[in-house]
Amino acid sequence: MTRLPEIHRSLFLEGPAGSGKSTAASQYLRQVLADQQAAPESVLVLVPHPALSAPYAQVLNTLALPYAPHVITVSGFARLALRPFWPVVVKELGLNPALTAPTFLSADLAQYHLGRILQPYWEIGAFDSIRLPRYRVIGQILDTINNATQAGFSLDETESRLIAAWGERHSSRVTVYRTAAEIARRYQTYCLQHGLLDFALQLHLLVNILVDNPEFQYSFSGQFQYLIADNVEEMGALVHDFIFWCLETVPKTLLICDHDGGFRSFQGADPANALLLRDVCLQRVVFDDLIGQTEPIKSLVAAVAASPTPADVVPQPATPAVQFTSTTFYPQMIESCVQQVQQLVLKQQVKPAQITIVAPYLHDVLLFALQSRLQQLQIPSIYYRPSRPLKGEPVIQMLLTLLQLAATEIRTPAEIAQALELAIDGLDPVRASLLAHAVHRPEGLLAYETLPPVMQERITLPIGLRYNRLRQWLADHPVAGQPPDRFFAQLLEEVLTQPGYGLFENVSADSTVAGFLNAAEGFCRTFAGDTVDQTQAFLQFVREGFVTSDWEVERPDAVLIATAHTVLTRDLASDYQFWLDAGDSGWFERIEQPLTHPFVLRRGTPPDTVWTDDMEDALQTTTLRHLILGLLRRCRKGLFVHACDISANGYEQRGQLLLWLHLAVPALQESA
Repeated sequence: MTRLPEIHRSLFLEGPAGSGKSTAASQYLRQVLADQQAAPESVLVLVPHPALSAPYAQVLNTLALPYAPHVITVSGFARLALRPFWPVVVKELGLNPALTAPTFLSADLAQYHLGRILQPYWEIGAFDSIRLPRYRVIGQILDTINNATQAGFSLDETESRLIAAWGERHSSRVTVYRTAAEIARRYQTYCLQHGLLDFALQLHLLVNILVDNPEFQYSFSGQFQYLIADNVEEMGALVHDFIFWCLETVPKTLLICDHDGGFRSFQGADPANALLLRDVCLQRVVFDDLIGQTEPIKSLVAAVAASPTPADVVPQPATPAVQFTSTTFYPQMIESCVQQVQQLVLKQQVKPAQITIVAPYLHDVLLFALQSRLQQLQIPSIYYRPSRPLKGEPVIQMLLTLLQLAATEIRTPAEIAQALELAIDGLDPVRASLLAHAVHRPEGLLAYETLPPVMQERITLPIGLRYNRLRQWLADHPVAGQPPDRFFAQLLEEVLTQPGYGLFENVSADSTVAGFLNAAEGFCRTFAGDTVDQTQAFLQFVREGFVTSDWEVERPDAVLIATAHTVLTRDLASDYQFWLDAGDSGWFERIEQPLTHPFVLRRGTPPDTVWTDDMEDALQTTTLRHLILGLLRRCRKGLFVHACDISANGYEQRGQLLLWLHLAVPALQESA
C-alpha cells in the first residue's frame, strides 16, 4: 500500500476507485490516533454516505480509544452542530422562541410532511399532466429542494432554471414547475415554523447560518485539529463550501477524490466543483495503480478510460477474465448466470460474498428467479434496492398483515395465507391457503386444534403448533397497548426470528426488515399521541410509499444482487461480477424526472440553459463510460456478461453497453 507523505497543512489525494486512497487515508487516521498526535474527539471524518465510512470504522474497531472520532456524513455533522446552537438559529431566523429543540426528519418523514402540503393540489389535479403516482411527485419535489440547496440556489432561482431548461416546448410543464415550487416554498416555511429540519435545511443552516456565527467558529476551531473528507466528488457544491471554510480553520486537512466519479449526481453531487478544492490544497498526491486486480481487467479498464466514446476504444485481446454469454430468451439468461455462479462457489470455492450480480433494474421477476434458483443450490443471496418503496416487499406485507391482525382488523384469507406462508417455516402456498381459509373468522383467527381432524392432518401437527404460537402471541400483544415500532421489535425477537419461523437465519430479508424497523422507530418517535391513531397513521405512511429501503447492514457471506448505481455509490467491490441484461437501455438512460433535473440544478450550469436532446445524448455516453469504468474498477478477477435477444417484456435488445464491450474485446462477439 502506498503511504501518504506528511501533511503540512492540506493534501488533495486523487486517483481512480480501487487504487487504495481510502485505505491509505484510514491508515493515516490510525497513525494519528495511535501515535497520540491528536485526541480522538479532535478528528472529523466526512463521507457522503454511511456506507463509505467502512475503511475508517474498521481501523477504529482495532483501536482501544476512550472516545471515537466523528466519522459521519455532513448532514450528520449538521445535526450534531445544530442541537447546541439551535438558539442561534432561532434568533437569526426569527423563529418561535418556544421551539426549544429541532426535530430532524428522515427522508421518509420529510416526504410524509411534504405529502400533507401537496394533498390539496393533488386533489384538484394539478399534476395530472405528468402522470406520476403521488409518492413519486412528492419524491421529485423533495429531490428538487435537496439538489437546489446543495447547489446553493434559492427556490425562486430553482423554479426559473427548470422553466428555462424546458425551453419553448408547448405543454403544461411550466405551470407544473410553478406549482411544485409553490409547494416547496410552503413546505420549507412549515418546517421552519415547527422546528422540523430535513436534509436540505440541515445543510443550509450549517453552511449559511452557523459558520458565520462567532460562537460556532470558536467552538469548531477549538475542537477539530484534523479533517478527512473522503469521496468529495460525491458531495454537493454547498458541502464543498463547508470544506473550503474548514481548510481555513482546521490545521491539517486530507481530501480524497475519485476520478470519473460523481455517481450521486442525481442526488446533488458535483464532481466538477470538487476539483476546485484541489486548487487550494498545498499538496497533491495521485494514486493510479489499481490494487488486487488481474492484469486483463486492468488492461480493459485502461482501454475504456482512454476512450471518450465507443468509437475511440482500443481493442483488447480475448481473455478468460471476461466471458460473454448470449441467449435468446430472458429465463435462459438467468439460468446461465446461476450455473456460472454455481461453478464459482461449488467447484472453485469462491465465497458467495465475492460475487456480485449487477442488473440495470431489479424488478420482482428477476429477483424471484435468481433467488429461488440460488436457494435451490443452497447458495445464499442478498439484494439491495435503495429508495424503492417497501410496501411492495413480501416480507413487509407480512409484517403489516400481522400488525393489522393484532389490531383486530379484518383481513382476507388471501392476505392471511401470504403472511402465514412467509411467517412459518415449511408452510407451502397450498397449505397456507388451506390454513388461512380454515381459521379465518370475522371475530379473529381460530386455533389449530379447533379445526376438523382431516384439516389438521393436511396442515400437519408441526405447522399447526407453529401457527398456534404465532396466533397466541398476536392475541397477547394488542396493538392498542404499544406503538407499532415496539410491536414489530417484539414480534421479530420473540417469534419470527426463532427456529421454525420464516425470518430465522434469513439473510436475504435482514436488510429489508432492518430498514423497516428504522422507519417505524423514526415515525413513532416523531409522532406521539394515541397508539391506535399512531398505528393507523403508520399503516397509511407505508401504503403511500414513503418508507423506502436506504439503510445499512453488514453484508453477510452471500451473493449480492444490486443495480449498477447501488454498487457504485456504496463502493461494493468483489472478485467476480455478473452483468445481466447487457443489451438493456437501462444501463445508460436516465430515469425521466419531469419535476426536477439534477444537471440543470448544478452550480456550474448557466442559469438560462435549455436542455436539448443532444445534451441528453452526450450525457448518456458519458454516464455509460463512467458506469463501465466504475464497475470494472470494483471487479478484481473476473467479469461475466450476459445478454438475451428478447427482453423480459418481449423487445429486441441492442443497447450501447454491448457496443462498448464488443468494440473493446472483439473476441466477445465470437463467443456469443
